[in-house]
Amino acid sequence: MTRIPADRGRGFTLIEILVVIVMIGVITTMATLSLTSGGATELQREVERLQGTLQLAADEAVMRATPIGLALERNGYRFLRFESKQAPGKWSAMGNHRALRPHETAEGISMRLASQGQRDSSGSDDTARPDIVIRPSGVFSAFELTVRDERINEQLVITADGGGRLWRERDD
Repeated sequence: MTRIPADRGRGFTLIEILVVIVMIGVITTMATLSLTSGGATELQREVERLQGTLQLAADEAVMRATPIGLALERNGYRFLRFESKQAPGKWSAMGNHRALRPHETAEGISMRLASQGQRDSSGSDDTARPDIVIRPSGVFSAFELTVRDERINEQLVITADGGGRLWRERDD
């Protein structure tokens, strides 16, 4: 008869079982999140990103005590700051700011701006001045920015009332 040495246990330790359970939980969570966030279309992600970045730009305008603008381009957008010292009265790119650097939108995503007192833009190349201005107080100029995904024929609208409020809505 063969005997099993006493120091060699049978089965798994409690720690090994817990590690496997945690790994299964993490993998399941990641799979669930990737499937449920798949419902958030590229359009929704793009609009959420732009809205969050606009809010960050408003905070930056307050901190710098200078106007910041958003210039729409054919395939994206970029942020500009109003120069008062180096090039008085001109707008310059904020390329060195990590969060406010130029952004290229996904293929099929287009933006159209309707604002009061400013040029109507659907991605023109005139980037010498912004399409949307954020005042040093952090208040946005009034605008309605329609972001459209041509591939799924759906659009969302980001709106500012000129009084500091910024919101998004579905435009059916």
